[in-house]
Amino acid sequence: MPNDLVTQLRNLANTTQRGVTEQQDSFLTNAQETTTIDWQLLANYLDGKIFEFIMQNRNDPKVKDFGDQLARDLANKFGINH
Repeated sequence: MPNDLVTQLRNLANTTQRGVTEQQDSFLTNAQETTTIDWQLLANYLDGKIFEFIMQNRNDPKVKDFGDQLARDLANKFGINH
C-alpha cells in the first residue's frame, strides 16, 4: 500500500476519531420512550476502531492483507487514488 494512502487513511481516522470522542456516549438517544440509534455515529466509531486495529496488527500477514485490500477498495470507491 503506498505511503500516501496510509497517510490519507490516518488523517481520515484522526478526523473521524475527534468527532466520535466528542459524542462517544451518544449512540443511544431516547425519544418519547423509543430508543433510536445514531447509525452514522456508530459507523464512524467502528471505522476508527477497524483502522486502529489494522494499524496495531499490520505485522500479521492476514491483517496486513485485509488492510491493503480495504485501502484499495476505499481508494477505488471514493477516488482517493494518487
